[in-house]
Amino acid sequence: NDLSQHHTKDILFDWDKMLNLKGNSAPYLQYTFARTEGVIRKTGDSFKVNLDQLTLEDEIVLRKIRFFPSVVKESARSFSPNLICNFLFELSQDYNSLYGKHKIIGSDFRIALTKGVNQVLKNGLTLLGIDAPPKM
Repeated sequence: NDLSQHHTKDILFDWDKMLNLKGNSAPYLQYTFARTEGVIRKTGDSFKVNLDQLTLEDEIVLRKIRFFPSVVKESARSFSPNLICNFLFELSQDYNSLYGKHKIIGSDFRIALTKGVNQVLKNGLTLLGIDAPPKM
């Protein structure tokens, strides 16, 4: 909750917001990380990626992942961890939308995309000092 707010503004302390599994909160980000861990546990490491049938949701998540390094740099430059929080929240929303609309297991591309989301969430949560639990 504290990290998702810009440091120059008043911080609003709200238990409901902090513990919300559907909003911009640490538990929501941790839940999405645990979801990606579950997919990875079920699928293993051997797959062949086919980019021929990407959906809009696939492309949104893929495009979002590529901006992570620049978000981290800007966050460090401006002393604004909220930028990382907001990025991880948007990535989680996009991935959960993909997860809800399309089958992940059975699609080698989506498994690879899930691994990418997993790594970005893990790195982002680590930078923020938030645990990345493999199960919830």
